[in-house]
Amino acid sequence: MDRSIPRFLTEGLRLVALCPICGAPEATDAQLLRSDSDSGLMHVTCTACGHALMAHIQKNQSGIHCIGIATDLSAKEASVSIKAPSVTTEDVFAVHEAVTDGSLMKEVLGPRCA
Repeated sequence: MDRSIPRFLTEGLRLVALCPICGAPEATDAQLLRSDSDSGLMHVTCTACGHALMAHIQKNQSGIHCIGIATDLSAKEASVSIKAPSVTTEDVFAVHEAVTDGSLMKEVLGPRCA
């Protein structure tokens, strides 16, 4: 593993060293997507079964905390998605309005939706 990765993250990787899908030990390939002084986001792929997960590892007073979620994103896709702008409440309201008034379907289906 790269020496520039903070020590707590390399220690935290032990929490995802066992694939949660197939149970293969020490079969994970991890890529650091983002980190700061006390947390990091990693994309972890099982080299045995090919499944992937995103792992958020955080250092706190009681030790290291890890939350993982299964994903179908590749490491490259995950890297792009975390750099995308966040969805705002205005975005949610605009989609709700477009669904409610039917303009979303008209835009998607065009003249076929009458």
